[in-house]
Amino acid sequence: MFVGVKFLLGLSRDATTIWRSSLFAVRLTALVMASVAFSGVLFVTEPPGPGLQESSASYLGAAESVARGDGFRAPVAPWFSADSSSSLAGYPPGYSAALALPVAMGFPAVQAARLVEALSAFVAMATLIAMVGDAVGAGAAVLLGLALLVTPPLVNVHLFVLSEPLFLACLALTLATMVAMPEQPLAAGVCAGAALLVQYAGIGAVIAVVVWTLGRRGTWRVRVKHTALAMLPSVLLAAAWCVSTHGVGAAIGPRLGAYPGLAHALANGGATLTRWLVPRSHAVWWGRWIALLAAVGVVAMLVSGSRRAYRLWRLLPEGLSTQSSRTVPQLIAARVLADSALLAGSYAAVLIGARLFANGQIVFDYRLLSPLVMLASVAFAVAAANWWRLAVRPARVVLAVLLVVWGGAAAAASWRQAHEALEYGAGLAHETWRRSAMLEWTRNDGARYALYSNWPSLGYFYLGRPARGLPEADDPATLRAFADTLASRGGVVLAFSARNARYPLPDALVRAGGLRVIATFPNGRVLGPAVP
Repeated sequence: MFVGVKFLLGLSRDATTIWRSSLFAVRLTALVMASVAFSGVLFVTEPPGPGLQESSASYLGAAESVARGDGFRAPVAPWFSADSSSSLAGYPPGYSAALALPVAMGFPAVQAARLVEALSAFVAMATLIAMVGDAVGAGAAVLLGLALLVTPPLVNVHLFVLSEPLFLACLALTLATMVAMPEQPLAAGVCAGAALLVQYAGIGAVIAVVVWTLGRRGTWRVRVKHTALAMLPSVLLAAAWCVSTHGVGAAIGPRLGAYPGLAHALANGGATLTRWLVPRSHAVWWGRWIALLAAVGVVAMLVSGSRRAYRLWRLLPEGLSTQSSRTVPQLIAARVLADSALLAGSYAAVLIGARLFANGQIVFDYRLLSPLVMLASVAFAVAAANWWRLAVRPARVVLAVLLVVWGGAAAAASWRQAHEALEYGAGLAHETWRRSAMLEWTRNDGARYALYSNWPSLGYFYLGRPARGLPEADDPATLRAFADTLASRGGVVLAFSARNARYPLPDALVRAGGLRVIATFPNGRVLGPAVP
């Protein structure tokens, strides 16, 4: 947040006195666009929003638990757990900690999430617009802001109670510190450490900052010192999280192993990026070819801008105070391109590594790829602005037409998402869940039972009760043990028809687990222990 304020005030640059009128235009643009982003998030998350996902229950429940002084406890647990809540082991604590502050002030947890996500959008937008405006001017910054407002992956993650908006803000601040404060590696380390506490994939930001400090000019002694300073916040924050919540030596996160299927995951990621480059491209047979051409054009623009920036960077000293009014924005532009590429590459490497060795169920969807989309948009805005100054008029017209067409298609796709969320609800907040007859039965006839479900977060969202999950393995021994546990605890299974890939199909529980059907509803069945 401090870094974003410095950018807005112009304190991050020693040569700002050279062009104050441009500085004012950039800061005003940043504040206006950030205010639009803030208001937009509050608008698209109005009831029946915000959208909910399985992880939302853990984030919201942990925030309420922290506000009560009970630590980071999620309102879901494994089927074999004696406690119906569990430690927040699958997610880092940053997002829940951010939610806990407004919850402690009296906000309902869902409303606290809306506020935090709106503030995150404000910080991210203000920081990126100010940074790009410093590099290539207020005009390009406005176009970047408009693009970010209508980009489908970014709109999508702001519709839900997810950690992505806060993570995007942390990434924006990390990029800002790398660009504007290269002589202060500790500042970049603090922002990267915050990203790590919000998402485990934030280790990519930490890696990027480490590589950034090692690659700067100077003696090896100075580089190592700066690298240690940059790593210090992440090391301290991660150690504090492990010790305070899990104990020394306890495991957090997924189990490591070798998971196949990377090619399929990358294909899904390609499809996700295709829907970003050419919205609604999946609706027509030629959409993928247009997306391929768009990707080639984007890469060509980035390569051209990066080559020019690199040649300039080699000729200029690093200090902004030594630059003239002409070279300051050029140096900032070079840093934006280089540092964006470094952050994006590190994050992508972490995603691929996690898919290979940490979690075979990772899907490269809008949620996971939204940071790459944001960083690529920033880099493209800077590269395109530099290209524009040297391009001939016909080439400019072509680019302008393409950007207008993309903007219209992206705005239409994003509005479709937002409209559906506002009309029907998104994810687990959809009306099919809100009006579930099985959940209504659980409120009344099922109030005396302990709850198990293939969608355990629904117990927290709609019943105000914690729930346990189901066995993830479908071997007969495990299912029989589950049936015995269900009988001993007086529990029932809310077996929704909607498939949760994490758990076996409910029919397997009935066949091999010794369970019986207690009640049947349009969206699922209630299962209980078989009568002896």
